[in-house]
Amino acid sequence: MSTATFFNPTNSSLEAKIKAAKGILQSVQMLEASQQHIQANGPDSALGTEEELSTANTLTCNSFNDMVNALSLLELQQAHTEKLLSLDEYNLLMTEKQKANLQEAHRAQLSYESTHSKDRNR
Repeated sequence: MSTATFFNPTNSSLEAKIKAAKGILQSVQMLEASQQHIQANGPDSALGTEEELSTANTLTCNSFNDMVNALSLLELQQAHTEKLLSLDEYNLLMTEKQKANLQEAHRAQLSYESTHSKDRNR
């Protein structure tokens, strides 16, 4: 089952990936601003139903995760060197990429341990 996302670079070039990534980062900022507005002014001030806002949140999170997974550490470094990313964008994306890498390594370790503990119990 695939998840809905709007991280869709027009091609595989670094420039296209970064342009799509910047769109995702802008969406994250807009979603955060919307959530702050609702907290400050109450749910009746929302531009959309609770279900629509939940869907927007899910879509934005899926897109952000796809973006982080699609960009390599090397691509992020290159994008920063080529001034395609600001320092703030670079730092945010590097942090998220490193978190994703750690989570993947942890999942792999748990899977390995689970598989091998079953072998020992036989």
